[in-house]
Amino acid sequence: MIRLLFFLRFRSQLRRTDQLLADGLEERILELVRNAGGLEKGERRFIGALFRESAPALGLDIFTCAEGILDLVGREAARLYGYALIIGKGIDDAEAGRLCRLFSSPRNSGLYCDGEIRKLLGYYLVFDPGAPASGRPGPEAGYARMRAFRDPEGFGSAPPLEAEQARRAGIVKRLKQARRKNVLVLGPEFSGKRAGLYEFCAAGAPPLVIRFAAGGGLAPVCDAYSPVIRAFLAGLPASGLPDASGALNSGAPAPPENGAPLSGELEALWQSLFRDRLQGEAPLFLLRKGGRFLVLLLDSYLGACAARGLRPALILEDLDRAPESAARIAREALEPYAARGPLASRLEIYGTASAGEGVSPAWDRFFSKVIRLEGEGAAYSPDMSRDLWEISYAFALLGPYFPGSLLPQLLAEGGKSPEMISRALGMLARSGIVDTAQDPRPRIPRFVSRAEAILGGRKELIRGLVRDRLLDWVFTNRLRPCLALLEALADLGDGAGIFGSIARGDELILRSVVTDMTNGVSAGIGEAVRGGRLESVVGPGRAPTVAYLYRILGALLNGDDGDIREAFRRPPGEDRIYPPFKAQVLVNTAAYQFGIRDIDSALGTIKAAFILSQKAPWTGLAQSNRLFSLVNLAKQRMGETADYAGFAVEHAERSADYGELAVASYYAAAVQTLYGNLSQAGRLAAAAEGQALTAGRAEWADRARFFQGKIAFDLGCYQDALRIFQAVAGNPAGNPSAEKLALLEAWAYRARLYSRNPLLPGPSGGADTGLFEIEGAYLAGDYARAADLAAALGEAPPADIFVHTEQPDWRSGFAQCELLLLPVREFRDRMISVYRALALCRLSAAGGAEALGIMQRVLRDERLSEMDPCDAFYFFAWYQVLKESGAAQVDMNTAVSMAFKRLQRRASRIDDPKIRQAYLTQPYWNSALSLAAREHKLI
Repeated sequence: MIRLLFFLRFRSQLRRTDQLLADGLEERILELVRNAGGLEKGERRFIGALFRESAPALGLDIFTCAEGILDLVGREAARLYGYALIIGKGIDDAEAGRLCRLFSSPRNSGLYCDGEIRKLLGYYLVFDPGAPASGRPGPEAGYARMRAFRDPEGFGSAPPLEAEQARRAGIVKRLKQARRKNVLVLGPEFSGKRAGLYEFCAAGAPPLVIRFAAGGGLAPVCDAYSPVIRAFLAGLPASGLPDASGALNSGAPAPPENGAPLSGELEALWQSLFRDRLQGEAPLFLLRKGGRFLVLLLDSYLGACAARGLRPALILEDLDRAPESAARIAREALEPYAARGPLASRLEIYGTASAGEGVSPAWDRFFSKVIRLEGEGAAYSPDMSRDLWEISYAFALLGPYFPGSLLPQLLAEGGKSPEMISRALGMLARSGIVDTAQDPRPRIPRFVSRAEAILGGRKELIRGLVRDRLLDWVFTNRLRPCLALLEALADLGDGAGIFGSIARGDELILRSVVTDMTNGVSAGIGEAVRGGRLESVVGPGRAPTVAYLYRILGALLNGDDGDIREAFRRPPGEDRIYPPFKAQVLVNTAAYQFGIRDIDSALGTIKAAFILSQKAPWTGLAQSNRLFSLVNLAKQRMGETADYAGFAVEHAERSADYGELAVASYYAAAVQTLYGNLSQAGRLAAAAEGQALTAGRAEWADRARFFQGKIAFDLGCYQDALRIFQAVAGNPAGNPSAEKLALLEAWAYRARLYSRNPLLPGPSGGADTGLFEIEGAYLAGDYARAADLAAALGEAPPADIFVHTEQPDWRSGFAQCELLLLPVREFRDRMISVYRALALCRLSAAGGAEALGIMQRVLRDERLSEMDPCDAFYFFAWYQVLKESGAAQVDMNTAVSMAFKRLQRRASRIDDPKIRQAYLTQPYWNSALSLAAREHKLI
């Protein structure tokens, strides 16, 4: 450990004569020590602190701390009796007292360091040769006094930058000659192209910059919303453009008094894109978000430029290194502003690349001129301290995962003081390692390998710091885990074995796999499984379990009935399931057992999953509660069903598992629909849609939107329902599959039937089409056709279908609601039978007798649950059949009374009075029942 001592001579006397001075000095010195990472060591006679030698950039920490202390005491030196600041390695208590007394006399006061520390600080400080004379040999013999600070302008001087500055001036001249046309600048590293573009654009608005080498996926698009642009759009005083030295000029004009407010949608999209920045394989929902985000950002930027009368410019950096997803989004958003586009004059577009052959021809239409810079850039090894190599190495390792503007903050989060980071940035800018304060990633070719050769074993300290930042941002839900994160952590930890030393490492692997699977970007996991690379990413012990989860989750989330049944025919042996993953395996198994209606087995499996999930809340606790709710629903236990649906939402929210939160909210909405609280169901369905969009579960967002339309239909708001069904079909968030569109068409047809015209032609497909055609024929008065359709549909019973709980089910609009409560055959046959009875009783006396028999079987032989939303309709149909068949008045009174009581009981559960009243009177069948109740003097 390195020890720092600060000693005030005649401290007790100073405290008597000027206590404020003594206390103030000591308090500020302790603050400087703490900021530099020093551990305060309680001392009675002097201030003491310890520094760990393993701390990254330790020399710069100590130098910054010492500089601050010397500045403080220097300003008060005339009021002090003498002082000593001593820094050395392994100073014991006996040595400390003697050193403090010897070095604190007025003549000797200053900073003293032993030989080890002088090596550490020699880049920043000049020391006197030899040790101070003490008259006798002692521990002070190895110490020397600081004589002066080195000239700050000399830190990291880089003569090769002079040639680059000349090139930059030449680039500015050539850009001016191009008369502000859209220009692509091609040239090698250190050719000045970037700095030249910045200087050229400095007279206008801060340019919007997309740095395509800033990371994978959509990170380059996301990072265009930089702090400089954010401030510019917010109407704050512009800080100007970063120049080549890293300093910010202040030449931008002041904004108008009323700056345009930031778009809430822009901010929300940016936050969502940022969380997914590690995702290399961008799913469809992210591409859509990224496209919308960039269009909004461009519109806001152009509007702000026009309001201030400033020239707008877009810089596309490193086009030859552009990830395809980010490049595609940028091209689509910029199409109107292409060099020959209709709006080309509104935006100047500039690009840079290292070599022309690496730039996709798809960019050609955006540039009307190309500037080629000849010759090789100046590559050099700067003369830097070990601290600066460590800081810049950290920036280089953080660069692929975070925006450049965030890198200083990340070092501060890692324990480095803002003062030290600011000092380091200035030195790195002067050395030519970085060329802008907004992006301090080193630009020297092969920098990482060169830094590692110089740092040797200390590179592991920096890799650990970077790894800790990634883990902190993931576990605080600022970044979403994925396979790319696991690969990065394995690289930073020198192999997949690192997960054994990471707290919650198994949870991290599980979250990453589940996230990629639910996002629909599991190709990388599949390739790792098939190519045998999985072991190098997660380790040989976990690889079999991860491969099993990939197969099972792939089937549950994306497969059809056959895929799922096939996947579960090959369960893993117990010895192959890595213990921390057991809860997720059990949850998946319970979903399968529920899907095949083996409810008792599912109940036992979920209880086992509960026990394991309690120990690690993320791993399946929310999902276990959700499935336990559905099992209770199948057993028609409404109290437990509602309770555990609520627990599922709470646990998903608490663990910030937003994907599961969307699904849990959807099923909670379904439970409330079955219970009868349609207002609460509507709120939960709307929340599920928003959560699904945030989490990237686009198919669930579409299903939640559809469910809102279904709730509107159940409330008799048929036009609202129609608009929702059409909106989902016309602009789906997820995949516009034929099955989904057919179902939406069928439900739109049903909404039209009830709202306008029952004589509409039927839809072309959809699993519910047959039932709705029966409804249409009946509502149109074509009772013979309704009876025939019902008979034909009843003769073709559906196959024993799998009940999906983990993926949206577009086979029926009743799936994932009514069909969770009742098997499909039971629900379907009951609806068909009731409509057939309603039609038959209107055709003939014989038909009436048959209808009476059908309804008696429905009401007597079938299980009727109050959780079935159609229960009041079934009893009202019984009343209608009795009425058409000439039954006794007392029987009709009984039937209509039973139907109306069920309707009132269901309506009483709606917590919104207006919606409750609308439910009693707006829906077609409820309105008819209320009218009959009035006729029979029940109202």
